[in-house]
Parts: sequence; structure tokens; C-alpha cells
Amino acid sequence: MSVSFPLNRYDGKEFTEAFKRAAIINHPDGSVFKNFAYGEDEIEVYFSDCESLPPDWDPIPVPDSLYEFAIHACQSIQQLDNLAQQSCEAAAKGSSFRETHYIFRIAYLKVYARRVHVGYWAVDSCNQWEAKFEWDSVMEDWVPLNF
Repeated sequence: MSVSFPLNRYDGKEFTEAFKRAAIINHPDGSVFKNFAYGEDEIEVYFSDCESLPPDWDPIPVPDSLYEFAIHACQSIQQLDNLAQQSCEAAAKGSSFRETHYIFRIAYLKVYARRVHVGYWAVDSCNQWEAKFEWDSVMEDWVPLNF
């Protein structure tokens, strides 16, 4: 790993604790998410297939299974980010773009029943990327889906 693409940037335990402390937000646009600070980053975790109701109605709670899977994804954030970092480094080496085009920070997670999309914003360019993973319960490991 080069200096530009360090591993182990996110600690799963700290990331998970920050996630757990954050309140669930039922946004007027219908999205349901948590927003929390982690180091210098502001992270959002979106719960898929959850839509809040109009503001004068009670919000729909996040299903326990989806919430627990979000915790699992947060606990695994170091592994997920390391896989993404390795992919970015390989892509940068084979590209005519500047290396900085591939340097990202986590902006958000989208949590689905067995998948998580880790959304990244570039730190030095106007670029974004989603690293998509699926949990393989047989192998008990994350499988990258789009890299």
C-alpha cells in the first residue's frame, strides 16, 4: 500500500459506536438514515426500503433485521474500506488520470437486506464512487460486487 492509499483508516468498533449513538432521522424527502461524525468525516447511513411518512404521521421504524445488518456493516467498515482502497490503488496505477482522482473518503453507507453500498467522495477532485458489497453467509465474508 502506498501513502496515498493507506489501509485501516476506519476502526470498526469506533465507527459502530458512533453509529449507535446517532439518532434515526426520518427526513421529509422520505429517506430514513443516521448521521454521525467520525474523525474529520461526516457519515450518513441510509436504510433502504424504509420510507418515512409525512411529518404529521409517526415514522416507520427501521426493521430490526436491517438495523442489525447496518451494525454488522459498521463493524466491518475497516475490511470494506481496505478492499476499496486496494481497488482504488490498482485503478490509479493503470490510469492516465492523476492519482488524486482515486483518493476517496467515506461519505455514506446504503444498507440493504444482504448488501451494503459504501459511498465515497474524492478528496481532491469532483468525483464520487460507490463500492458495492454483498454478505455471503456461507463463506461468512463480504464479496465485492462492482470491482
